[in-house]
Amino acid sequence: MIIKSAELIWVQLRLLSDFVTSQATYSNRPIVLLKITGDQGEQGWGECSALENPFYTSEYLKGAFDVLKNFLLPLVGNKNVNKENVELLLQQVRGNQIAKSAVIMAILDADLRSSGTSLREFLQVPNSKIKPAVSLGIQEDIFQLLQLIDLHVEQGYEYFKLKIRPGYDLGILEAIRNRFPKVGLGVDANGAYNIGDMDLLKTLDDFDLYAIEQPFPKESLFELKELSSGITTPVVLDESIDSFDSALAAIDMGLGSAISIKQAKVGGILEAKKIHDLSKAAGIPNTYGGMFESGLGRGVGLVIASSENFTLPSDLSASSRYFDLDVTELFELKDGFLIPPTGAGMGVEVQESALEKLGAIRYQVDF
Repeated sequence: MIIKSAELIWVQLRLLSDFVTSQATYSNRPIVLLKITGDQGEQGWGECSALENPFYTSEYLKGAFDVLKNFLLPLVGNKNVNKENVELLLQQVRGNQIAKSAVIMAILDADLRSSGTSLREFLQVPNSKIKPAVSLGIQEDIFQLLQLIDLHVEQGYEYFKLKIRPGYDLGILEAIRNRFPKVGLGVDANGAYNIGDMDLLKTLDDFDLYAIEQPFPKESLFELKELSSGITTPVVLDESIDSFDSALAAIDMGLGSAISIKQAKVGGILEAKKIHDLSKAAGIPNTYGGMFESGLGRGVGLVIASSENFTLPSDLSASSRYFDLDVTELFELKDGFLIPPTGAGMGVEVQESALEKLGAIRYQVDF
């Protein structure tokens, strides 16, 4: 396929409620969609899911948009591009993994659609369904948090990943465990703790958690290794993993006992597959982490998360928990499960009517 045109589409999704982490508060979810068209009329869609700020990763959405428009798309425009060579064509640009992931997704979507192949078939993922975890932001009102968990339990959710930070940890977990002694519970600190918190973090073993995600910053190698070797709860690396090489180094050094994969953060679907296979070979379990993606990115995540080595709960809950209007059909919980898409390409359809309602802003990229 020779790419003849590309369009970047800026969309602002409306979050139904604020989501608070140890790093920031999110009220809306802007994303950039990428639409490419080939010389034979092939079309493919990708999603750039960088956040507005450079707090979670060094990439942020406006910067990623600039990299896409001025550097990445010119590398593939008017060239014969497919799933076999797209990573090679993009490697001239260093880093910028999330921006690259959008190009790779769009190329894969067009390439697979042209042959009638689904992402599930391409990745050789068995037909399956996901029992997801609900990601819960920081709530200052503990009673409101307990009510929120109660509501989701009634809806059929069994697993919850709680955002924590210093001062918002032990007391909250005690309250949750007193009210919900059997619910699947994990925590995610987004690197908010330091070496002085080591003893406190080791007491989290007492709460029967399925995971402690990124307790220390990714640079805190000693702390990550000590904690993961000193407790029985899996220590999941998230921010620490932004490529296959970083995953390989983390496994070799024993920095954690599990790896979270976000295809956007690691440089795309192909890199995510390599990290999955590496983790499986090393006996390291995976979880999949959401990034408030639209239905396009969420659908891709569901397919990847149904791969064999994703044995820890993945936080890919229903779209309607976040948005009342998405760029695709909303993913909904059915009998406690989410069903990965099965259609050709990424398996979902971006709806032009939804883009119009959301006030999408379009930018044509000329080659």
